[in-house]
Amino acid sequence: CESRTYLQIYRMALGYQRLLRSKMSPATSTCPQLVAVWIDGFGQQMAAVLGIMLEAQTFCVVKSKEELKALNPTICLAPKWVKDSCGEMDCLFLDANHAAQMERLPSLAARAAQDEDVCGIALVAGLPVPVTHSTLLSCCSEWRPHLTGRRMALSTSSAAPGATAALAVLCHGATVVDAGKVEVLVEEKDAASSARVTASRRVAISGKTWLTSTPELSRGFTVGSFNSIGTGGASPKSMASELAPYILGSQKSFGPRSWPVLCGLLQGVAIFAQPVMVAGRLLLADRLLLPVALAIPLWQSLIALLTLLFFEQLLRVLGLALVKWTLIGRYREGDHDIYSLYYLRHWLVEHLAKGTIVGQSAHQGSSVAFLFMRNLALKALGADVALTSVVTARVVAYDLISVKDLATVHGPRHLTAVNYGSRRMVLRKVKVGEGAFVGPNCTMEPGCEVAAAGYVEPLSTVSAGTLVEGRVTGVPAQVVGPVDLSRLPSVEEVQKVRRHSAVVALGYWLLLLPKAMMPFMLVVLFRLLQRGPVLAGPVEFERPSLDALPPMLMAQLPWLPLIAFVASMVHTILQLLITALLCRYLPKMKPPCTYPLTHWRAQIAGLKMSMVLQAAEMLADASIVPAFIRLCGAKMGPGCVMGLQVTLPETLEVGQKSFFATGNILTSVDVDRGQFKVPCITYMGNQTFLGNHNHLPEGLPDNSFCGVGTWLPKRPTEPNMSYFGNPAMKFRRLSSQAAGNVNQGPEKAHFLARFWHHFSTSVMDVFLYRGVQGSTTAMAFVASRMVCPFVSEVWEPVNLLLIYIGFALGSWYLFSVVLGNLLFNGHAPRSNAYYSTTVTRWFTALTAQQRVFKLPFQTAGSRWQAPILRLLGARVGKRFFCMNELVLVDAPFTEVGDDVTVDYDGQVRCHSFEDFRLKFVHYKIGHRVTIMSGASVAMCDAGDGAVLRPGSLTWKGSNLEPNTVYEGAPAAARDVESSGPTLLQKTSMLQTK
Repeated sequence: CESRTYLQIYRMALGYQRLLRSKMSPATSTCPQLVAVWIDGFGQQMAAVLGIMLEAQTFCVVKSKEELKALNPTICLAPKWVKDSCGEMDCLFLDANHAAQMERLPSLAARAAQDEDVCGIALVAGLPVPVTHSTLLSCCSEWRPHLTGRRMALSTSSAAPGATAALAVLCHGATVVDAGKVEVLVEEKDAASSARVTASRRVAISGKTWLTSTPELSRGFTVGSFNSIGTGGASPKSMASELAPYILGSQKSFGPRSWPVLCGLLQGVAIFAQPVMVAGRLLLADRLLLPVALAIPLWQSLIALLTLLFFEQLLRVLGLALVKWTLIGRYREGDHDIYSLYYLRHWLVEHLAKGTIVGQSAHQGSSVAFLFMRNLALKALGADVALTSVVTARVVAYDLISVKDLATVHGPRHLTAVNYGSRRMVLRKVKVGEGAFVGPNCTMEPGCEVAAAGYVEPLSTVSAGTLVEGRVTGVPAQVVGPVDLSRLPSVEEVQKVRRHSAVVALGYWLLLLPKAMMPFMLVVLFRLLQRGPVLAGPVEFERPSLDALPPMLMAQLPWLPLIAFVASMVHTILQLLITALLCRYLPKMKPPCTYPLTHWRAQIAGLKMSMVLQAAEMLADASIVPAFIRLCGAKMGPGCVMGLQVTLPETLEVGQKSFFATGNILTSVDVDRGQFKVPCITYMGNQTFLGNHNHLPEGLPDNSFCGVGTWLPKRPTEPNMSYFGNPAMKFRRLSSQAAGNVNQGPEKAHFLARFWHHFSTSVMDVFLYRGVQGSTTAMAFVASRMVCPFVSEVWEPVNLLLIYIGFALGSWYLFSVVLGNLLFNGHAPRSNAYYSTTVTRWFTALTAQQRVFKLPFQTAGSRWQAPILRLLGARVGKRFFCMNELVLVDAPFTEVGDDVTVDYDGQVRCHSFEDFRLKFVHYKIGHRVTIMSGASVAMCDAGDGAVLRPGSLTWKGSNLEPNTVYEGAPAAARDVESSGPTLLQKTSMLQTK
């Protein structure tokens, strides 16, 4: 009797994988070869099959010379006697006994395989039938409910179903037992208990279940249908008919159950319904709300606006809940084809959620009222989210998400139970226990769990199957500290936070005031245009219809676009001034300090962070950003350049001649366990340089450099150093940089060049663009009123709706597509001084495309995304699938191959700012590349079939080799050793130290 543990099978599989790698030539290793397995012993046989799959080759299991001839493999793994008896065949025979000698050799980089690649060949009625990776994965997933905590008996009379079912058993942690031995045990058990074996041969023994029948598979296959034996769960469909699309080459590109054309049509309807809905809101405001607002006192107009905004949010959530429970019901763990009918229903729910409070972005300083109301909405959608938790991440697949009391999960990355990294829709649970903490920019892969009191530091990745019990950090997460049991909340703490949060949430309507200000200003403006007293009652006139406006106001309409142009700029100026004044004169935080999250000081600090962040998003890359942050209370040295940052102004001090790209977190503010903590001031030294998405709570010393995605919990003491990734890689800066010969600020430029840079980025991009945006909406209003002063026919609202849609789509196409491609395209110089016109054109194009004239519809996860990216200058191949709207930062410099997959928060960027110079390089993402959740391909090429694991990050020039799996920050080729336990056992645990 042969008995093998999981670890033994894994080590044996590595031996076979190394044996294949050593005997295959480089030319043949990149192209899958058929490898036959003729080995006695079930454990050895399964190890050989796994070794072949790890090498991304195709396996077949044979037991006779006739089967070997029928399959005609390129390589055969067999004992020496097989070679002696089959020596006349044109086949490379490898002695299987040599694999044992290679088990302890150095590990190899894993080879990536695609879902629709053939992984195995089965003999059906003497004919070879291919089996793809996706088919095999589907088989394994369908076995899950039958194998949890069980053993399974397999008949070894037929090799193909035995290998397939055994792989399913291994993937789900069950035990493989010889069917003949099971029958003996069954007979003994029957004799003792007088039980009778049923026709399906499924018998309970000592609390376990021995299985010899086969369940029906989701794709129409069954394990038993390989050999046409009449088993209990066999499908009546034949294997040949089910595999005909694969044999004939007409298979669906996303799986047998995908409907890409149908999904594309229905998604297109939902996508293009977005500008229709926006136009409908404008038409409703034009024809109903404006006449009513002009007919009532001004204070009543403000109350009506707040009421409408509140009920609009409420109706959106109720509509989302109705659609979700109707189309999906409850989300359950499973595995589905992309563009399947289930995926389509999920996409419609997620698409609708983007316009609700559930889809709005949040951060560390978000209001308790907003977070409490969002938790209520998430609970209505089925999520197990405690009302006392803080969830600033966007939640996807609600029923599979669990966040317990006083737990914190920060964004901006998604908290999703859906994974598309295998080019399939895989749903797995994500759990965050009581008092746990998940920092900003963390990636939680579906299938992971953070136990109660667990702590995940910022910019870390928790892989699928991982249980976090202590303190972890890194990509992937590694243990750096034990569990802190003091983080577990008491019942009294939970009840207190819940009561206080509910009271604060009653003031949610106050958060709607900023949204109501612009419409309210328009009402005041229209009262002035009709030449009536602003604060007095309505102007009386004879109304031919309910939507008619006063004649005096109609006479002033030609001036409205110009007035809207000025009013939009004034609104922007007022928003910036109000932000600066509130930050200056409201009470300030004095670190170190800690307050309850519902305390008024914590709410004021959160308000400051929210307003500064909103203003920074408006300013973007404007040259006045440092001056504005200084005006808000930060200490900024001269000669600094910065983009959008998350910060609390009074706790930030920056030296001179520093450069900060967008997306960094420059504050020590920490929201954890219902408390708002500000432990220290953030000190950034002179001549510091930051890339994107770094998290530096304590700051950096002089002349320091941080690349992308760097986490430094403590301020380094040594100057002139560089840091990259998590855990941060430390290395000394170049001698010229350390000596201060570079990074001394932007290069000297002519007065006119500097003037144009400041005027373009700080006046045109911030104020003039928004004035043009306001004028565009005003022109649509004027056109609708000129065409139809009041509605008298049923069909006239349709014409008015088309006018608003035409202006919205036309302005987007003119400014984002035409002007954006004219200003910034693939012909831009590769290296540009900071004050060059290339930089200002790039800033202006990004402002138009991403901030002012944004895409009027969201296309992520649909077949419409690739055409939109091509409009913006990218070269995108066939069957592109992506779940991120802003996937290509520099579209004109990006080439994407066929069958590329990008999961949530995945990104590709082709530019860098080095020593105040903007540099572009054309980069290519090869065919069948997979960029998993939260991963970023930055300044490098990705070879065909490369895979970048969740949360991983490349650095400049580190190209991804073809058919290789990369992981880490910075990313490195992943050892095959690291994937073994996950492949075989599907679970791993981070033990506390």
